[in-house]
Amino acid sequence: MRIGPLTLRLLGATLFVLSALAVPTQADEGIKITPDVVYGHKHGMALTMDVYQPTSGNGVGILFMVSGGWYSMWAPPEQTMGLFRPLLDKGFTVFAVRHGSSPKYVVPEVVVDVRRSVRFVRLHAQRFGVDPERLGVCGWSAGGHLSLVLGTMSDAGDPEAKDEVLRVTDRVAAVVAYFPPTDLRPYVKIDGPYRERFPALKFDPNQADSVSPLRHVSPDDPPTLLVHGDKDMLVPIWHSEKIRDAFRENDVDCELLVIEGAAHGFAGDDAERANAAWVAWFEKHLLGAKTGSALSSSVRLIPGPVNGVMIERSGHRLVVYGDPSGTVPRADMVLFTHGRRDVSWAGRGLVERQAKAVMPEAEASTFAGATDFWQALVTARFHDYQQQTTKLRATPLRVDRTVADGDTIEWQDVSLKVIATPGYTRGAVSYVAEIDDITYAFVGDTIYGDGLLLDLYSLQDAIAEAKIGGYHGYAGRIGELIRSLRIIRACDPDILVPARGPVVRDPKTSLTRLIGRLQAAYSNYLSINAGRWYFKERYDALVQRALDTASEVRWMDWATTIEENPPGWVVPIQNSRLLLSESGAGWLIDCGSQAIIDEIKKLRHAGRLTSLEGLFITHYHDDHTDKVNELREAFPCPVYVTPLMEDILRHPAAYRLPAMTSHAIADLTVVPDRHTQRWREFQLTFYDYPGQTLYHDALLVEHDNGETLFFLGDSFTPSGIDDYCLLNRNLMHEGDGYLYCLDVLETLPADCLLVNEHVGPAFRFDKPQLAHMRSVLQQRKELLAELFPWDEANYGIDERWARLYPYGQTARPGEIVEIEVRILNHSDRAHEYTVTPHVPEGFRVQPDQTRLTIDPREERAAIFEVSIPASTGMPVAVVTADVAFNQWDLRQWCEGILQLEP
Repeated sequence: MRIGPLTLRLLGATLFVLSALAVPTQADEGIKITPDVVYGHKHGMALTMDVYQPTSGNGVGILFMVSGGWYSMWAPPEQTMGLFRPLLDKGFTVFAVRHGSSPKYVVPEVVVDVRRSVRFVRLHAQRFGVDPERLGVCGWSAGGHLSLVLGTMSDAGDPEAKDEVLRVTDRVAAVVAYFPPTDLRPYVKIDGPYRERFPALKFDPNQADSVSPLRHVSPDDPPTLLVHGDKDMLVPIWHSEKIRDAFRENDVDCELLVIEGAAHGFAGDDAERANAAWVAWFEKHLLGAKTGSALSSSVRLIPGPVNGVMIERSGHRLVVYGDPSGTVPRADMVLFTHGRRDVSWAGRGLVERQAKAVMPEAEASTFAGATDFWQALVTARFHDYQQQTTKLRATPLRVDRTVADGDTIEWQDVSLKVIATPGYTRGAVSYVAEIDDITYAFVGDTIYGDGLLLDLYSLQDAIAEAKIGGYHGYAGRIGELIRSLRIIRACDPDILVPARGPVVRDPKTSLTRLIGRLQAAYSNYLSINAGRWYFKERYDALVQRALDTASEVRWMDWATTIEENPPGWVVPIQNSRLLLSESGAGWLIDCGSQAIIDEIKKLRHAGRLTSLEGLFITHYHDDHTDKVNELREAFPCPVYVTPLMEDILRHPAAYRLPAMTSHAIADLTVVPDRHTQRWREFQLTFYDYPGQTLYHDALLVEHDNGETLFFLGDSFTPSGIDDYCLLNRNLMHEGDGYLYCLDVLETLPADCLLVNEHVGPAFRFDKPQLAHMRSVLQQRKELLAELFPWDEANYGIDERWARLYPYGQTARPGEIVEIEVRILNHSDRAHEYTVTPHVPEGFRVQPDQTRLTIDPREERAAIFEVSIPASTGMPVAVVTADVAFNQWDLRQWCEGILQLEP
């Protein structure tokens, strides 16, 4: 049926506006029209859609974005129905969605509306007679932009939201976009020509990335058809070409139909051709299939922040990982591969609706014992040297069955073999089954997509065979992970479905690639690591458990050590050093034990020390800070630190890091980086020195006799850099972290000796050694960029890039406390981060969500108020927060604890 010219013109000679959309058509008996369905409210106004339902519907819903220039106009639905005739005649149900319109609302506000419209339709799919898993979206110009936003930027909903609409995913299964603007950055420039002509573009240009579909393409995006005229001067065809290329790079099914000679709008034969492609695309991708994410006839992927998998047999359902979409009403059982909350959240709803929860035996306590864990952590988080993840459930969840290596789960006619695959977590398992003549492996977080791993810090653990504790166990479970990957590979699966990331359809290649990347990164780490000085031959065990041959490690030559006694003005006292002036006055560096205080008292009693005139703290670790307050009681003196150290010493309970002291230190003397001052016959220069930990400084001491020492805490030993606990936050940015520390070393006097208080002799690196360490770190960044799916490698080694502050605080029932979610943008471009806090039942939090645009390498905080109920029986409350940015939707990603006093 010819529907007449689809002429796209400019509204008032402006951009992106749809007009003359349809030939007026009377409603007929074959179509039910429900006008003005309210899908939300905004500032007291209703957000509405018109619903067109064919009598013989095919179960597929299409949302059409009524938007031109992000102006959403109303017309009688009987008149606009002709526009949708090609879809209605094929049985598609059409939802004509109107959003909060320009000029009152700008694009980011419009995006919120259309995302809600999809959630609403999914929630009420049964009412409208459509399958919630078979929803398509389409639009022209600005409507095309909004369609692509839904295709590339959707999420799984917020399971904790009070509004039931917001608990539902806004994912769609197919997209059609006519001449869409895909990159809004050119249109929002302050001095550009479009902002005055199009009020919807009057928003902060820093937000343009967040609403530009081109910047958010990822492998799980739905099939997308683009239609564009090659003579379009308003939205040049490069918009469609660039996003087509991005889709293809991510293996997303995408086609671009170019209408030759057409400008910003189609008519006549061009319109017919475009509409035929429009309908055919939805027929191909939505008709005849239960979902666009079918993996085989009875297995389908439920995309979201985690990969839910549903297996169906005779009306029964078994789910792996969970239901991130919130659309699966019930299941017989849910299989969990490990106990972390950032994955297991997706299965909670099904378990609460009586699905049986199946957990690895070794990690079942993380579900059932959640309350005990958090109560113990109130004190256990101090002096913690095990450094296991705290991304564990905030509340308990029932466990119905535990499984271990070699077990089999029999369900319907499917047998799932349980395989122990520790590595990313200590007790993880995978499930392998043949379904529909395909061997599936559900492998949790052992792999992320094609040869990637989500992070390295989760592998931190003790290494028993090397007698190395958890604190020193950088990637301690890498050997177990590599063995697990090889075991999975030996099962010869056809398809891997990890807990996160793309489905893997060439498992052997991807697993082999990940093993190689892990080994390359670990070899790089070992080659310049400080731990080899302490553990020496034990590092051979580290090589053997992770690498194929010892020759894979290119060990650095050790620094020159000065074995003779240190200068007479330096007195070693355990892991502390006392500078002793000719006058008898002293200056101490670090104080972590009573034995240090006792030794200083002996020196005073012997007459060698007449007074203590200063204390310098190199870093926050308890073995350098635990007895500072007691020392000052016996020897009142100022305590010097640089700004990096101030807050963590004043408020240690506000942090979750290794080897924390529980003793706050007040009355600090904070001096700026490179501050220089005279003390007796010494020149002292204070440095920020974020090496072994982000919270670290150093002191250069120059004696008048020419002797020079650089007290660098624990950051280096003669064998290299002390980054064997990533949870210390060992960053790798140019001008930061260890690269910055090397910069400092290169500026020191040529004869300067380095002092680590845990190392007996002083030592000195030569220029080739400094250059070598720099080169290895730069290579490491490249290796980790290949290993991680993040746009910046530091996300994969810095667990605390998103953190609650304060981590721990004490409160009383009925009080209101303030918390911050602090986010460090490691990326080289600005991101908009969406932060959604979650509090226990009965608590309230305001606001319920915050968005932050953060510049590269900057940290900002989202601030929330938590209202504690007047009566609560819990001694400890856990607050978690979701963090979303770019393609990432990270659920319950970080946490803090409230210790509730009676």
